[in-house]
Amino acid sequence: MIESILFSMGMLLLGAKILGHLCQMKGIPSLTGEIIAGIIIGPILGLVIPGNFLVGFITFGLAILLFIAGTEVHYEDIKLNTYGASAVAIGGGVLSFALGYLVGIIYFNDWMIAFAIGTILVSTSNAALFSLLSKLGKTKSKVGSFILTATIADDIVGIFFVALFTYISKNFSIHATDIFNFSIQVNDMFKLVLLAIGFYFFVFTAGSKIVDKILKIAGRFRDENILLAIPLGIAFILSVMTNNFGLSMATGAFLAGAAISGNRFTNDIIVPKVTTLADGFAVPLSYAAIGTLIVLQGLNFFVVVAIFFAAVAGKFIGCSISSMFFGYNRKESTFIGLSLIPRGNENIAFAQIVFLSGLIAGSIYSSIILAIVLTAVTTPIFMKLAERGK
Repeated sequence: MIESILFSMGMLLLGAKILGHLCQMKGIPSLTGEIIAGIIIGPILGLVIPGNFLVGFITFGLAILLFIAGTEVHYEDIKLNTYGASAVAIGGGVLSFALGYLVGIIYFNDWMIAFAIGTILVSTSNAALFSLLSKLGKTKSKVGSFILTATIADDIVGIFFVALFTYISKNFSIHATDIFNFSIQVNDMFKLVLLAIGFYFFVFTAGSKIVDKILKIAGRFRDENILLAIPLGIAFILSVMTNNFGLSMATGAFLAGAAISGNRFTNDIIVPKVTTLADGFAVPLSYAAIGTLIVLQGLNFFVVVAIFFAAVAGKFIGCSISSMFFGYNRKESTFIGLSLIPRGNENIAFAQIVFLSGLIAGSIYSSIILAIVLTAVTTPIFMKLAERGK
């Protein structure tokens, strides 16, 4: 057993890093190569057989990813474009959810599957977006700053949808044919909203102050690596807590990162250390493990295409139209809409949470993952075409 786990880790890590790097050299997001490596090593060659240990790799990697996403949330940045960025995030997120939900109803006639697909498509991938804006030299521009602020609001909208989905999936197991008999208890849903808001409020106020004091004490130790261990330990524990409260483990990992986002050790020490752990080990291993779960037999490519178009249209239409109401012209709105299309890390994390809940089958999960990868690969192409068409 131990030998097979070590062999699996070695094969997946090597394959993921090599193919991920090759993809990155060609301007393709590394997650594409990392997932392809898992598909080749798992379903195609059969060198790695899926098991509980792979689920452990995936959960570990995705928790770290969501923690890093949380460290990018700075309340001061949100205040600069609060209303506009929030409106764009909500516009793109809600339309993406609605179109994803529609795909689920049309193809599967099951409202829980539809809700799951819609939830997974809500947020934009920060990593893909930051890389894209950097290559275009737009990070410091007015539009670029607005987009970056919108992604922060977008993260919060996405996490809230995941919390809502987690609550509903744990309390109701009703299919589309029973939808007219379905009634959500308003009091329970109201409690969920208050709980989610309460967690966010606590993190940005008392929670961040408590963590700051803990890290201040930790900073006195000679071992700098303690500043890696403590935040990650808090993230893992908070993930379990939020999951037990019905808000999903993603919420806890994300909020743990947000709690330290303003700490003086974060940018110089914590984030570089966590990023090294993530990029060099946890994330490629996690994505390759996800690739081993992809089901190629019986895959419906019409579903893949439908989810892909729902993801693209939801963000492009929702975000570009919303941004026009805040003084951006047609060219700028088009750029904003296209920039917010790519899905990636966070969406795969949400898809994995849904898959582990047992609410979607392997073929549906595979369709969603492939559609997510397609959005990350094609967005730079869309942006180049838009530039040529000016």
